[in-house]
Amino acid sequence: MSDLFISELLILFFLLIALLRPFSKFLKTVPSVVIFPIISMILSMLVIAGQGIYLSLVLIAVFALMVFIFTLPKFFAFINGLMMDMYSVAELVIHAFWLIVLCLLVFVVWNFAPVSVLGVSGKVVRQEIMLDGFPQRSFGEVLLMYDAETNQPISHENAKTTVVVLPNVKKAFYETDTIVRSFLNSGYKVVCIETFRPTLPIIPKNFYNFSAALKRLTGKWFSSGEKRNAGELPTEEARFKAVLSRIIEKHGGEAVFVFSSGRYTSNFLKNFDTDFAEKVNGAFVICEENSIPQLPHSFVGKATAQISFAGAARDAKFFFYAVPESYLSELSELRGDDVLLAALLGGNADIARASRIEMASVFEKWLAVKSLVD
Repeated sequence: MSDLFISELLILFFLLIALLRPFSKFLKTVPSVVIFPIISMILSMLVIAGQGIYLSLVLIAVFALMVFIFTLPKFFAFINGLMMDMYSVAELVIHAFWLIVLCLLVFVVWNFAPVSVLGVSGKVVRQEIMLDGFPQRSFGEVLLMYDAETNQPISHENAKTTVVVLPNVKKAFYETDTIVRSFLNSGYKVVCIETFRPTLPIIPKNFYNFSAALKRLTGKWFSSGEKRNAGELPTEEARFKAVLSRIIEKHGGEAVFVFSSGRYTSNFLKNFDTDFAEKVNGAFVICEENSIPQLPHSFVGKATAQISFAGAARDAKFFFYAVPESYLSELSELRGDDVLLAALLGGNADIARASRIEMASVFEKWLAVKSLVD
């Protein structure tokens, strides 16, 4: 049971008490109940600031604001010490309507609850990636798994291999990313790239992923189902290429593999031969079945079919893992974090984060057979 789920139920509980007041003799004797709507509204804002922005949470925040506005007369009466236990027929009807809406929100929260994140086997230690010439700028994180008791790096045969994870959206959030955690649990050194940290700390941690999902939803509803272009601007593309090259040079290990599933995939593949061929041993790319890149020295494996890791897969420089569009692979953890928004986009809940774990598992199997060759 996630913190977000509990927070949403707590907010709805405060609103329930406030909306039941006209129908309860006991609650009418507790005047302070009228401040519950503003408490709910403040809690909604705090949860968004602390845990991120999700569709169900936005709906609850809007609902809390509407209830607060509706109950403002009672709120001011409470402040001024006036009697406020009398309700007109119109107020009773509106309270009843709000209770119906609240029940619908409880249904949404309960049936589209976030999926529990994948656990880690130790303590994750983070090192900010700083580059010369940018003293105040972080370009991502280097993640390593430490033993929680000894506070020392966990010795593992995979530690010599560095996995560079490219972000799905402008500001990726890696702390609970299933694929990143899977790699860490397997002992790899993980380098998470982030070239566009927002300068405003008030932006929720998953704002860009939420925004990208809303744009895709808008395109689905109003543009005959076509997805919006998620490509980079020319200046962004050039900056990303330069930053990625420098990070790989600085933090790469004996073997470097790139994992990509979103925004920067086309940039990386387009510039691979000129900028990354000598620095990267291979690239694993998540793509949708209807948009598989056509490149030499590549292998295509499908999530819906059995994959053979011998022969072509073993010798390939690029492994394209094709998944159904319903996986919403370009939107990272959306099917686990924001199940309601994912459902509106045609996806379903990623139970136990199974599809993301499977992506990481296929990648690791490919690395295993590649290491036999290398």
